[in-house]
Amino acid sequence: MERFNARLQQKFLAAIKEDGNSDQSGCEDISSNQQFSKGIFKWSSSKSEEARISKRRRKEETQGLLDSLSSHNFLTPLKQSRRKRQNGTGEWLFETQEFIQWIDGNGAPVLWCSGKIGSGKTILTSGFPINKYITASTNYFNRSSIVDKILTEKRSPNTLLSFFFVQFDNHASLQSATILKSIIRQALSQARIPEDGKPLIEQIQRDMDSTPQSLVNALLTIAERCTKLYIVIDGLDECERPDCDEVLGALSSLVARARPLSVLIFISSRESIKDQMKRAFVEGFDRLFTETPAAESEIAMYVNAMIDEKLRKEDLNVGDPKLIEEIKAALTDGADGMFLWAAFQIDELCSRHCDDEIRKAIRDLPKDLTETFNRALHRILFQHHGDIAQRCFQWVAAAQRPLTRDELREAISIEINQPHSMGERLTNGIHLISSWCENLLVCDEEDCIVQFAHHSVRKFLTEAQYPPHHPELDVFHFNLQNADHFVGEICVSYLNFDDFKTSLARVQQQQQPEPQKRSRPRVLPSDIAWNTLGHAWSSGGLYACT
Repeated sequence: MERFNARLQQKFLAAIKEDGNSDQSGCEDISSNQQFSKGIFKWSSSKSEEARISKRRRKEETQGLLDSLSSHNFLTPLKQSRRKRQNGTGEWLFETQEFIQWIDGNGAPVLWCSGKIGSGKTILTSGFPINKYITASTNYFNRSSIVDKILTEKRSPNTLLSFFFVQFDNHASLQSATILKSIIRQALSQARIPEDGKPLIEQIQRDMDSTPQSLVNALLTIAERCTKLYIVIDGLDECERPDCDEVLGALSSLVARARPLSVLIFISSRESIKDQMKRAFVEGFDRLFTETPAAESEIAMYVNAMIDEKLRKEDLNVGDPKLIEEIKAALTDGADGMFLWAAFQIDELCSRHCDDEIRKAIRDLPKDLTETFNRALHRILFQHHGDIAQRCFQWVAAAQRPLTRDELREAISIEINQPHSMGERLTNGIHLISSWCENLLVCDEEDCIVQFAHHSVRKFLTEAQYPPHHPELDVFHFNLQNADHFVGEICVSYLNFDDFKTSLARVQQQQQPEPQKRSRPRVLPSDIAWNTLGHAWSSGGLYACT
């Protein structure tokens, strides 16, 4: 830079001295000016490149700090729920006075939507799927949910949105710290942080010690930098009571300490957290119920859309066109506001082979979810899928996070004290697992993870309040603690396979400078142990059993 300034001064003095001889030296000045311009361009380009590199480095550092705050995958459950949604449902919510006032910031800062099992709370919160059969120009398609409503109508540089979907089969998502840190990380990634924002993120990181108060302070710091902060949480009733209380307490403190109506919170759950909500938000909150005439009227819309889709895909085959309307009427009347119930009945009708069977089925529909699940278990037994269904149910229930289809295939092939891997025991046709389990288990089409169709299925199989009343179905019901123990024994057996011991010995004996890379097993022993045993594995407790 000093050389550049000196050169500029020299050229300026030379220009004054040679003013009278400008004609004679014109060509030389042109040549000199061209060189001078090239120097400026080169210097400018160099500085621009340095600025770009510096900006990219700051961005990477900021991203690394954000990831260190929370690495929880908050998008996958949102995508899963969106794929289940039927277009056009959920509009009743946006037309209520409570919601209109809440989203506009003119009502109570907290809005709670409660409903019974299977009434569509999560789907209502998440959003709509892209349906190639319905064009975007139709009003029927242009319907959204709470997350989409905020994103499309309220999103601005000074308006932030954080959302969290509690997953009953993902242990991490049930913890209060995970929920609050994810909310902080999402909000912070959207906030308008200045170029020197790294110190701000580092300060938040230092102050966060996972205590509710420190997390509230972090959220307050972010809320002060925006006009509105929307927070949407679904399924809080799935958390253990202490975790639920911590989340509600933190949100209550945030609302009380933030600027009036600068933080707006939407919570959807079952009725079971009613007392906790009242204790946390003593100033009150607005409330909506899914068991309203407006909400339940959408069951008909859902049934009509699902039946039409099944007919179009030829999953449901009907000879008499009049039967279609009979099916729709029977399911709408029997659903009692439960989308989940209707979904199971539609799947069952698709398995019928003639109009007579379909008519018999709709005349004898199960009265509730418990009877629905019992009938599904009877069909599993009748089709001789009982053994594989039992093993899958236990693994899916005991795993610390959802297993992929291939992981589940490997896991159910192993027996306690099995000495080595046996490829002949691997299940053929694992892609049919949903069909074998009568849709009590479902496989996500994008991530290929296997999950219970709904948290109520897991509770039906594992909790005592759902007695089978059918002795032949006892084999499907299990205690979760016993399932954990069973999975632990399988993990220990897997870790002691001769395959791994032999491989290690062979590498030691060869002692080659560049040993050949051995192909990794389909499922790493450490992965399967951690995914199923969590803290017990990390603390080394399993070795006491060997």
